[in-house]
Amino acid sequence: MSGEEGKAVSPAAETDRDVEALREAVLASPEAVLADEAMVQALLRAHAAPAGAPGRQVVDLRGALVDRLENRLGRLEETHRSVVAAAYDNLAVTESVHRAALAVLEPDDLEGVLHVLSRVLPPILGVDLVRVGIEREGAGDPPAPPLTALGVGGVARYMGADEDGPFRPVVLRATDPDCARLYGPEGVAMGSEALVRLEFSGDTAPGLLAFGARDADRFGPDQGGDLLEFLGAVVARALRPWAKG
Repeated sequence: MSGEEGKAVSPAAETDRDVEALREAVLASPEAVLADEAMVQALLRAHAAPAGAPGRQVVDLRGALVDRLENRLGRLEETHRSVVAAAYDNLAVTESVHRAALAVLEPDDLEGVLHVLSRVLPPILGVDLVRVGIEREGAGDPPAPPLTALGVGGVARYMGADEDGPFRPVVLRATDPDCARLYGPEGVAMGSEALVRLEFSGDTAPGLLAFGARDADRFGPDQGGDLLEFLGAVVARALRPWAKG
């Protein structure tokens, strides 16, 4: 065995190497120290050693630890506020849709249902216009609002689907100039709309329940449409006796 290889490594040298390796590891990932509660507590205990002791060379981590905890707490509080606000919003929307559904089911004639759709639902749901599109052949006299005539296959075309292709039961989007044929002259002021396909029984053509809002951000594709689909089913049921006429 050569001289260098035969020399025994002193415990002090091994300790120095261990300390250096630990120092490099901490410098490479200081966040790991703050994330480890046991290491932080050990360092704080070392910092509390008597004056002049080696532990006094440890940097005070209390400030860094408190800042870290405060940041975490701030993020948790912000998340909590967001979740609570979303829950209240969802509850409010659910209650509004339920009120609207009950109002639609109350009348026992077509005139009463149409009055609810055009006059009662807008303030309940926070929209500006409600229209019901019906598919019909031929010219004939145009129906009075909230009813509006669409050609055969007009529901699918207006909702952005081919007549014989797949369809979405609810579409939430910004309006375009084509909305005037559904809303009439008032459509030029609409910024967004919610469209719900109405399914009637038998071979009856589908209908279209449309909510128009001046606010361009009122309806958008990132929103859920389950509650509107439910309301559409209620409206379809209320109109079903007259849908074949």
